[in-house]
Formats: sequence, structure tokens, C-alpha cells
Amino acid sequence: MFIFKSAILRVATLIPVLFGVSVAAFLSLAMFPGDPAEIALVHLMETESPPQEAVMQMREELGYNSSITVQYVCWLGRALKGDLGYSIQSGQAVTTEVAQAIIPSLLLASTAILLTALIAIPLGTAAAVHAGKTIDKIALGVSLVLSSIPDFFLAVIFIFIFSLHLHLVPVAGYGHWYNLILPAASLALINSSITARLMRTSMLQSLRGKYILTARAKGLSETAIIGRHALKNAFPPVLHYMGAQAGHMVGGAVVVESIFLWPGLGRLLVESVRSRDIFVVQGCILTIGTAYVLIIIITDLLNLLLDPRIEGTANV
Repeated sequence: MFIFKSAILRVATLIPVLFGVSVAAFLSLAMFPGDPAEIALVHLMETESPPQEAVMQMREELGYNSSITVQYVCWLGRALKGDLGYSIQSGQAVTTEVAQAIIPSLLLASTAILLTALIAIPLGTAAAVHAGKTIDKIALGVSLVLSSIPDFFLAVIFIFIFSLHLHLVPVAGYGHWYNLILPAASLALINSSITARLMRTSMLQSLRGKYILTARAKGLSETAIIGRHALKNAFPPVLHYMGAQAGHMVGGAVVVESIFLWPGLGRLLVESVRSRDIFVVQGCILTIGTAYVLIIIITDLLNLLLDPRIEGTANV
């Protein structure tokens, strides 16, 4: 019941954000040079100069002769019904193309986040527990080096080592579990560097709490103190950061998706912009923004489950 009320409150708080996402997606059409109706007819009729009569008819059918407000209301009404138009390139419904792309993006993002958690949380915790010692210095040095490397450069290095030299995994592709290894590792290692540093800082603050002194005074082992008390209080800010990173990966891993030919939303967005497939661009922006907001809501609810004291103070 507590989580249900919190979920309702979070969704209500984020309604203005979702409204802004829808406005941004709708106005993205205005960023394309030229008349959208003419662009659509150029592809449909396979001619550089479609007849003006056809252009005017297309504008009327799409509602482009109305005011911008009426256009937005009509577009939003169709979007809420799942009608985002049709791809100029493939002729498929935009919802179909986006649905085909979001599954690989969610798969890549969730795997990369899982790898990030498996690397960063133990590393950051060990660095904090052994602050100032060798393991702390090594962890800080490794995270500093990784944070200075762009993800696309790391992706190229992985391809050279594991695909071209060792022949362990294919260079690129989609459809098998091993195709996921290199793109997920490229994203996870870069994110792990920052996440581990954040985990170390948060854990250090947690270890300085009075409840830690109380736990030690009661005679609890260091393993129990770290696992039951310190980690529980140190994890929420790290989880919030990882949620934001997951939202970014869903639509923002454009370069990594392009390098590994991963058919995700980021790659679909870039290819749609390149081919001036305006309705797919709109659908991608709307989906990426909505997915980001939903991931933030889920992250907030997970934080509330871990620490109900933040209820009433958490702001998105």
C-alpha cells in the first residue's frame, strides 16, 4: 500500500515531465528542413519534385494546415492511441519499428547495468573499507583511467583484442547471447569507474555514522556491520545514479550500438535522422523520453523500499 501510494505520487509529479517530452517529440518535426508533407511524398512517390496538388492534399490529411496547437492536440491524441504514423523508408507502423528496437536497447542497458553493479559495488565497498591502503589506491587509479576513456574507444579495443586477435566473439551482430558481451562490457566498464567512486564516497560516509559505532560496540563482526548496516545506507544514492545511467543507455548508447550493429533505439534514431524519416524520429524521441522517466520512477520506488525514510524528501 505504501509503495502503491508512492508510485501514484511519483507518476503525478512526473506528468509535467511527460508533457514536456511529448512537446519535444512533436516539435522535433519542426527541426527538419523543408515541408514534412513534401518529404513524405518524395519517398512515397520516389521523385524529387512531387506535384503541388499532392503536397497540399497530404498537408490536409496530416493536419498541417491547422494551428500549431491544434496540430499538437491531434498528434497527442493519435499518440495516446498508439498511432505514431508510418515510416517513410519501410512503410511499417512507427510503433512496430520502435517496438522492434526497444527490446534490444532494454536488453543491452539491463545487462550493462547488471555488470556495472557486479563490478562497481564490490570495488567501491572494498576501497572504502580499506581507505588509504593499496586496494583503495588501485581502485581509484583504475577508475580514473577508465573514466578518461570514451566508450567507443574501449569498444574498438575490445573488438581488436577479443574478436580480431583472440577470435572469441564476433565483431558485431545481434541474435545470440555472445553478441551482447562486447557492447555490454564497453558500456559497463566506463560506467563502473564513476559508480565505484560514488560507491566509495557513499560508503565512507556511511561507515562514519554513529550507528556503525553502536554496532561495533555490540560486538558485531565487520562483515555483518558492512552487509547489514553500512551497505544498506550507502546504496541509495548509487542506485539513483545507476537508474539515471540506465535511462541514458536505453536511447543514448548511439555510438556503441552503431559500432556493434546493435539494432537499438539509439541506432534507429540516428538512421532515421540521416534518412529524414521524420515520423520515426518523433517516435524514437517520445519513446526514449518516456522510458527514461519510467526508469527514474522505478529507481525511486526501489530507493523507497531500501530506505523508507526518504519518503517526502525525494525529488525527481
